[in-house]
Amino acid sequence: MSNSAKYIVVESMGLECPIIFSNLLTHKEEARGRKVISAGFVSFDIVPDPNSKGYESLITVEVNTYGKSVSLDIGSRGYEDDELIEKFILNK
Repeated sequence: MSNSAKYIVVESMGLECPIIFSNLLTHKEEARGRKVISAGFVSFDIVPDPNSKGYESLITVEVNTYGKSVSLDIGSRGYEDDELIEKFILNK
């Protein structure tokens, strides 16, 4: 199962904060004048947890960022953004 959306990473009070939003908006509309560090698309894939044993049916969510924002002319930072979104959204 895969779901994708758009995202931006903005600087707020000295911290990098990811914002996930609908594909119906442009990155520029969501940025609203904020300082954008990176932007692109993000998918969330639900996969079996490799640490599951026997009867346990644990799952994990994998985050994959990619592409770039045409409206902002800023790209994704790939793995760095993956980890940031996992930290903020999934509490990993």
